[in-house]
Amino acid sequence: MRSSSTPSTRSTVMHEDGKIHYLMAERRSICNQVTELTNRIKNKGELHKI
Repeated sequence: MRSSSTPSTRSTVMHEDGKIHYLMAERRSICNQVTELTNRIKNKGELHKI
């Protein structure tokens, strides 16, 4: 079975992941917004499990 992601796709994702982490460290407000949105999404998922 072949993997659906090609080496170039994986390296692009890894590059973007690194870029996001760099920007989040550089711009704390972005980090806070991402954290808040992530928590909101997680909490909505927990509400639907009930």
